[in-house]
Amino acid sequence: MSGTKDIIQMIANAKTVKPKAIKKGFQARPGSLAACREVLGCSEPCAVLAFAILELWVEQPNKIIRLHEGEKRPFLYLSGNNLATLTGRDKKTLQNRVIPELKAKKAFVLIEQAKLTPEHEKEYRISVHVTPLCEAIIQELQPFRETTQQLPEGGGTATKRSMDRNRLPYVFRRLYDEYKDQNGPFQP
Repeated sequence: MSGTKDIIQMIANAKTVKPKAIKKGFQARPGSLAACREVLGCSEPCAVLAFAILELWVEQPNKIIRLHEGEKRPFLYLSGNNLATLTGRDKKTLQNRVIPELKAKKAFVLIEQAKLTPEHEKEYRISVHVTPLCEAIIQELQPFRETTQQLPEGGGTATKRSMDRNRLPYVFRRLYDEYKDQNGPFQP
């Protein structure tokens, strides 16, 4: 009988072992800089500049509205020194190589030199074309969630793809919010 009590006592004093949690597999996605480079099809310094501009674009609520080709557009005004600070590149490299390369990506970004007011010196006037850029980023990153629904009366199943904002890197989430305000939710 004491053997049974000893066994019961051992069981009572034993540490409880929790079952191991099943870990979800980690899946890497392209980061913001890599996505900029891929979508724009540009060099790394150009992608760094584009990313810096996007970061400012989504963080700056009060952009300056100006007419461009008869259409009101929001703009950021940045000096060459501002751009050098943002990118960590020297001003000469930016002016000679990086800015001309980004200017060539007219479908996504507009860069030109202009004065904010007649008293100011010329600065870079920058506007982001949110809709085409956001659509290209979504095509590149494929941030969709698939849900399966059972159809009524034995009709099988239907899979629905929907946009999952949380699968986008932070800067592109904010850009997507601006896209959604202009165009409504993205429909895959």
